[in-house]
Parts: sequence; structure tokens; C-alpha cells
Amino acid sequence: MSIISIIKKPYGRTEFFKGTYTTDTSTSADKIKIRDYDFTIEVSSDLDNDFIEVSDITWTDNEPLDADYAFDLIKEEFFDKII
Repeated sequence: MSIISIIKKPYGRTEFFKGTYTTDTSTSADKIKIRDYDFTIEVSSDLDNDFIEVSDITWTDNEPLDADYAFDLIKEEFFDKII
């Protein structure tokens, strides 16, 4: 016999936001090659513990070469951008 218990957290939630990361993808200094990368980020919050964070990113098509840097930048600037 199995027992499952589920308790809803009263103030926890997950939301999704779409955005675009624009960067220079050129391989030489004499040419600029600008490319846009669309993404969706997952923002998790637990207002009982005053906790809000960007928890995951999904690149729509391809991820940029500097994907780790881009994710860190998006996490840093996210809250300023949505205000």
C-alpha cells in the first residue's frame, strides 16, 4: 500500500518570462555580427521565506557561445528589467 501526501505552499509559485539576448558573434575585430537569441526563463518564488530567483533558462533556437555568461547576466539584470 502507498500513501501520498501533498501540501500546497501558500505563497510559492513559478512564473515564466520571455526575452531576447543580443550579442556580437563576430570572430574578428574588424567586423561586427549582431545576433539575437530568444529565451524563456523560469522564476521561482517562495514568499514565506522572502526568496525569489531566476532558476532556469531555455534557449528557443540555439544557445549563444557564451551561454553561461549570458545566463549570469540575465539573472543579474532580470529584476531591474521587469520594473
